[in-house]
Parts: sequence; structure tokens; C-alpha cells
Amino acid sequence: MIGKLLQLYRWKQWKSLQEEFHNNATLGEMTEVGSKAFIRNESKDKSRINVGHHSRIDGYIYCKSSGKIEIGNYSTIQDEAQLQCLEHIKIGHYSVVAGGSVIMDNNNHRIEPEERVKHRIRAAPGGPGYPGLGDGYELSDSAPIIVEDVVWIGACCVILKGVTVGEGSLVARNAIVTKDVPPYTIVAGNPARVVKQIEKPDYKYYKV
Repeated sequence: MIGKLLQLYRWKQWKSLQEEFHNNATLGEMTEVGSKAFIRNESKDKSRINVGHHSRIDGYIYCKSSGKIEIGNYSTIQDEAQLQCLEHIKIGHYSVVAGGSVIMDNNNHRIEPEERVKHRIRAAPGGPGYPGLGDGYELSDSAPIIVEDVVWIGACCVILKGVTVGEGSLVARNAIVTKDVPPYTIVAGNPARVVKQIEKPDYKYYKV
């Protein structure tokens, strides 16, 4: 009896999660949402989060009202990976964002100390921007992030604002990516640097 009740509870949790994703994002055919996934779409406009077909979401998707997130076909956002979007994040086709990685198109706060003081006054409890500015994203610098097709971002990486990760590239585990990654390269380290070239096929080896 307890087993059946637990099974029913888990099924209801799963169904609620599926409904939440379908209400907050546009999902392509055969795309799956895992039981550990989480979505927050502040605009409530599902067209601002688009996921292609045959993809899987197991991670955390957070899109501010001003943001737009695009995820291509046959791509995966693994457990505990995070997309935090203020402006625009695009993940291409056949790409993987491995567990624990963070792709964030903003600083979450300003660099200048005087601006950080203003931010705290506005965003703190009781401030003129609270709770809408409770996380302070709107007060930070931002720039779009593009992860092109056939990219593998290893576990626990950080991709910072304004970066383009080129087609066919690999980002090694724990890398901190602050600058563009050339196509068909492997980057590693903090900050990430090219450590190896990948031979580019002389034919179109994938389709979308």
C-alpha cells in the first residue's frame, strides 16, 4: 500500500513538472524533461524559452523577463547544469552542457563598488526594487552567449557573458570561459585556453 502511494506521489510530481515546463517553454517533438529539472520564466511568455526536438532537460533554466533562451535539436542540459539568462543564451544542435556547469549571460551585479552599494539599497528587503530586484540581475552588465552546434561543455564549467563557443569544440571539466572559443578546439583551465586542435571533417557530418 505504501509503495503504491509513493508511486502515485512521484507520478503526480512528474506530471506537475511536465505541465510547468509546457506552460513556460516551447518544447519540440520527442524532447524530454527529467525529474530533477527546474524552470523559471519570469515573463510567463513561453516563446521566450524554445527547445528543439529530441533534446533533454535535466538542469535548471532561469530566464528573466527581458531574456530569451534557445536550445537546439538533439541537445542535453544535464543534472544541476544552469542556464541563467538576462539577455540571450543560445545552445546549438547536438550540444551537451554537462552536470554542474553554469552558463550566465550577466554579472549578477555591477563591478564598481559605488554601483554595488546602489544595488543593495534598491534590491534589499524594503528597498524600492524589492522583491522584483531581489536578485539584482536587472542592475548588472550582460551580453549574449552563443554555444554553437556539436559542442561539449564538460562538468562544472562556467561560461561567462559575451562568449561564443565555436562549432565542434570541447570545453574541459572545471574550465572558466571568459573569451570566445575557436571552432574545433579543446579549451581548458582558468581562464580557459586552447590546448588542442580537433580535425574538422571535410564533409557535413550532421543535419538538423
